[in-house]
Amino acid sequence: IGKEAFWNCRNLKHVNIPNGVTKIDDGTFSRCEYLNNVTIPNSVTYIGSNAFYDCTNLTDIKISDNITYIGTAAFIGTGWMKNQPEGDVYIGKWLLHIRTKNSNRVEGDIVIKDGTVGLAGNLLAKQEALTGVTLPNSLKYIGDEAFYNCPELTNLVLGDSIISIGKSAFRECSKLTSEINLPNITSIGNYAFYLCKGVTRVTLGDKLTTIGASAFQACTGLTSINIPSSVTSIRASAFDTC
Repeated sequence: IGKEAFWNCRNLKHVNIPNGVTKIDDGTFSRCEYLNNVTIPNSVTYIGSNAFYDCTNLTDIKISDNITYIGTAAFIGTGWMKNQPEGDVYIGKWLLHIRTKNSNRVEGDIVIKDGTVGLAGNLLAKQEALTGVTLPNSLKYIGDEAFYNCPELTNLVLGDSIISIGKSAFRECSKLTSEINLPNITSIGNYAFYLCKGVTRVTLGDKLTTIGASAFQACTGLTSINIPSSVTSIRASAFDTC
């Protein structure tokens, strides 16, 4: 279903998406303020940014375990999101949001719980007091800008099961000093580790096919990286100014 296909259809109340649809694109149902019920079939794997943004009456949302991508603010502004308690906000096995008493400010080191499969886009972007993150072995997908511009993020423990890292996922995490080991990665998005000046070593597994544009650009501390023979595409400026 294309971008903004039903954007601002204010009187739309119910949507039954047929089985076989695989993608709900960016802003597809954004600002359908009276939408109160949606059925998302198991065939859907992709829910784009702002897909259900500001659907204020949407209180019941269910997704399958087949989801491989949830974009930024996909469910922000829905009645469902507003009813979630303080703490980690999940939909299925995807972590969408972390609510805290202090204006959603996340401080210190955090551990993402085991069983989590994906991190939604923009999950912890611009968290100025975040210093460390431990990701579970169950994690497969890291969304776009998930940790974008976390200037104090120093320690990162990556699980072995990560398949995909979205664009700008760790962009401008300039103090990140961890070695990056991704044995099962298949794709690394544009600007994924841009300006991560403290990263010194990157180890990539033989399932990787694509290294995005500027993925490791300006990683000035990088001294060692292996490029497996499975890689078919290294895009513009991927290692510029290393």
